[in-house]
Amino acid sequence: LQERQGIILLRSNSSFRNRNSKSYFGTLLNYVTILMEKIPSTFSHFDAGQSFYEITRMKREDPYVDSQYQQRFRKSGETSLDPSNSTPGLFPMYKPLTPLRKGAINPDYSISVSSSNCLNGMRSLSMLWIIFGHTLAVQASVGYVNPAALLPPTGMMASPLGKFFLSARYAVDTFFFIGGFLVMSGLLKRLDPALNEVLSPEEESEISMWKNKMTRWGIINRKHVVIGEFVNRLRKHSSSESKQNLGRGLRWVVPFLLHRILRILPTYGFVLLLWWKIAATLGDGPFWPRWATFVAQCDSHAWTNMLFINNLVPRYQPFGETSECMYHAWYLGVDFQLCLILTPIFVTLYLRKGWRKTTMYLEALTLVTIIITSIFFSFKYNWSSHLWDGADTVAFDRGFYINPFFRSSPYIIGFITAQLWHEKCRLLPRVGVTKSVSIALSALSIMIMIYWTIFSIGSSNSRPCQTWETPRYESCGSGWSKSRLAALNSFARPAWGFGLAIMSLL
Repeated sequence: LQERQGIILLRSNSSFRNRNSKSYFGTLLNYVTILMEKIPSTFSHFDAGQSFYEITRMKREDPYVDSQYQQRFRKSGETSLDPSNSTPGLFPMYKPLTPLRKGAINPDYSISVSSSNCLNGMRSLSMLWIIFGHTLAVQASVGYVNPAALLPPTGMMASPLGKFFLSARYAVDTFFFIGGFLVMSGLLKRLDPALNEVLSPEEESEISMWKNKMTRWGIINRKHVVIGEFVNRLRKHSSSESKQNLGRGLRWVVPFLLHRILRILPTYGFVLLLWWKIAATLGDGPFWPRWATFVAQCDSHAWTNMLFINNLVPRYQPFGETSECMYHAWYLGVDFQLCLILTPIFVTLYLRKGWRKTTMYLEALTLVTIIITSIFFSFKYNWSSHLWDGADTVAFDRGFYINPFFRSSPYIIGFITAQLWHEKCRLLPRVGVTKSVSIALSALSIMIMIYWTIFSIGSSNSRPCQTWETPRYESCGSGWSKSRLAALNSFARPAWGFGLAIMSLL
């Protein structure tokens, strides 16, 4: 009897717990449903009728969708916007336009396509570049059977091809530039009330004056038509009043950042769990126990990744990014911090009436400040971005490489590039540069990148330093002076961003 009473009591307690758990689960489900219903209303004031995905991504549509402009040309009989008449790319081909009918007014007009496809190319090539560089770096952490055939002064890394692999860190700056460009471009396209405003006669006169000057100087071609994605920017997504309200204050910041977090965090969390709990069981071998170091770092600091502060916490990271949980995720932390701090400041300033040029000057002043600060700390802490300098390279990784302040220069250059492109689309939407100017600027951009990837590293006549050695006291490493290393640390990334900006604007 006592056993039966105990069983009955146990069953009643179990059913009571089940009812409580069901009620708790139902309450939680109701809260989640209410929250999901509230989210669209929270976002609706930001840009009605637009998907939130487009906030941080340029809308990639067919560049020949400008139906109104195309119809106007068809009525005038001047030109056809047939895609076969132009070739998009870094060097646009200027082919004569095919007249729609006999007696075309301007048969000598030419056309080129303005597209953000170059950003896709930058992203793809940079990913491949990072894979090559990380393959060499990860293998070097284990060791090579034939190090003399790979490492300087006699190995492959002393050749131009090896220097190209050695410069793979610049690919990260490419991603910072693309991130800054897309964030600023997407926000201005949706928040700038000036897109729906009619230019005053004074502004029209000034624009016409500059057009005439640049035509005389051989910079722009008045008989050249540019079509492309900026057409989407000129469409009236929302009324001028709504854009005016959105452009004021910081109403857009919270939904913008919330969307960014919701877009990144689920996938990020899954990959972090894979790295932390599952990847350690997927292999074996004499070097596989090294993975225990990664697991231990995640046991202590995995929460910092979820808060995007993994590059800042713990405050002292002895080996730079490799001291973090899932060390290659330092980029996500820096990128989110730059977006969190810089975007609200410069977007808000730029949208203030009469502050557009002032904002660009402030951004340029910020770049100068970063360069000067980099030079100062390079001398103070003996930083070296040259990968063969051992302890000095580790100090650079610890103090510069994962620091959002020093890594913000290509991000800010992306801001400036997007603002220049935005103003060009708003004020001179159909004007294209001449072929000679396009080729000259393209060649300048390519030369800048080749210099910083191959020739700026120079040659090394000594073996690489170990992580505890320094070229200041040992016969190893680059052997460069402090001033030369400070110049490499401080000017390389702004110069790389400048080359990317030229390529993006063409």
